[in-house]
Amino acid sequence: MKLRSNAVVGAALGVVVLALVAVFGIVLPKAHGDESGSAPDLPAKAGGFVALDSGQLPAALQQQIGSVPVVRKAQKEARTGLEKVNGTAVAYRYYVSPDRQALAAVTVVPGDPGLFSPDGPPVAAAPQQQASYQLRKVSGAVCAEYYTQQQASVPGQSGGAAQLSRVHCQLGADGDTYDVDARGLTTAKTVSLLKSLASA
Repeated sequence: MKLRSNAVVGAALGVVVLALVAVFGIVLPKAHGDESGSAPDLPAKAGGFVALDSGQLPAALQQQIGSVPVVRKAQKEARTGLEKVNGTAVAYRYYVSPDRQALAAVTVVPGDPGLFSPDGPPVAAAPQQQASYQLRKVSGAVCAEYYTQQQASVPGQSGGAAQLSRVHCQLGADGDTYDVDARGLTTAKTVSLLKSLASA
């Protein structure tokens, strides 16, 4: 579903930010390998995406999302929680897409990726139904795709085709693990963002 105004975008981003904080505190896999180093710095921009705390967003949108100090506080709290879970340094930052229709929470930890299965192994859907969760490899990244079934407009009838509602991907690069949890992006674009961040 496309967001149609800055007001809607701001409200949606605020809700998604809180949701992603909760998600990352639970499902970020622990990296393996050399975890003694520091996590790489995440850039203010990558692949056209802009960090919410960069100070480079339009003033109206920044106001709707929250001030830069508010965003940085949320990121710090998420980062601190992840560092306690992983026992290693963590980089964590929120990004918004150029068209303001998508939000991504990005985490980087030192070490090679471990097992990535946020909601367990994929389960086959019933005949003529779209699975609500799929796990697959895309251009070197491992991605979990989450689908939402559209409600039927008439009781008793089947709903519309399931829509991709969230993508969570992980990629190893140069001894670090990059993890992106995104709303409003296709899987291919989520992987593209991952690679842009890894090469920044």
